Amino acid sequence: MIFNDHLRSPLELVIEVTNRCNLSCLYCYCDECVNRCPKEDLSFDTFTKIIDEVYDLDIFQICINGGECFLHKDIFKMFDYIINKNLDFSIVTNGALLDKEKIGFLHDRNLIFNLQISVDSHIPEIHNQVRGMFKETLNGINLIIDNYNDRPNLGGVIHKQNYQTFPDTLEYFSSKCSNFHLMNIQASQKAMENKDLLYIDPETLATFWSNIEEVGDRLSLKLDIYENDLKPLETARFTGCTAGKTKLVVKPNLDIIPCDITRDIIFGNLKSQTLEEIWNSDKRKEIGNSRIEPCYELNKKWYLEQPIEVRGI
Repeated sequence: MIFNDHLRSPLELVIEVTNRCNLSCLYCYCDECVNRCPKEDLSFDTFTKIIDEVYDLDIFQICINGGECFLHKDIFKMFDYIINKNLDFSIVTNGALLDKEKIGFLHDRNLIFNLQISVDSHIPEIHNQVRGMFKETLNGINLIIDNYNDRPNLGGVIHKQNYQTFPDTLEYFSSKCSNFHLMNIQASQKAMENKDLLYIDPETLATFWSNIEEVGDRLSLKLDIYENDLKPLETARFTGCTAGKTKLVVKPNLDIIPCDITRDIIFGNLKSQTLEEIWNSDKRKEIGNSRIEPCYELNKKWYLEQPIEVRGI
């Protein structure tokens, strides 16, 4: 019997409240960003029903994501609804839309430490090439520090354009964050389209991961790293994933999928099923009981096949 068969619900639920975004990252997984569906927002009424079921199922962790969640007109109402349910949640944002009003709201509700702001470099040209709006993102981070002396969490994706200068990036942001979450590229459709700009060969990548923890220790900066990124071969990425096992994702159209990256495996839809029914469905259990990640074939293409062309900045 696989461990997740004993769980009456997932441990974590990611809720994509919108697929709209103000950026267009080169490795984005969002459906709208890769022109696979129209722009769509989760309605507030539907959101409250999801949170009510989360509460009833005793799901431990909620992650509010997008797209860019701060584009949703009801995002503050959504945060308050979760708070009133006494549920724990995190917020993933690119930070470019943060202003004094939004930051004041977050500070008043002790949510600054719930934030993870995405930053791929301290060098504007690198960040802008891959994500965009570096000036606005940095301004959002600085507004938090200057007005409240709080430190948000930051998150970065490691790729060809930033890996050599990333120790300097950590040093630059070490006084501006409480934690830095690092991860490898995942083989989304858009990442595959930009593989020549992003790909790092496995040996070079393994060297990066073997050295980066020492950088964090030297800076007294807490690094949040997926343990399989530290293994010598990137094929280690193909096992140990939580997608569909202890984690589910709700898309704005109410499809339930195993993770942010694996967009085409749909376990069910909340328009006609409850979250509990979908969790207990045979299709979810098939993925949940597998020792192989649902994105195995995509990741295999990413890590084990060389890109056709390799370009620098």
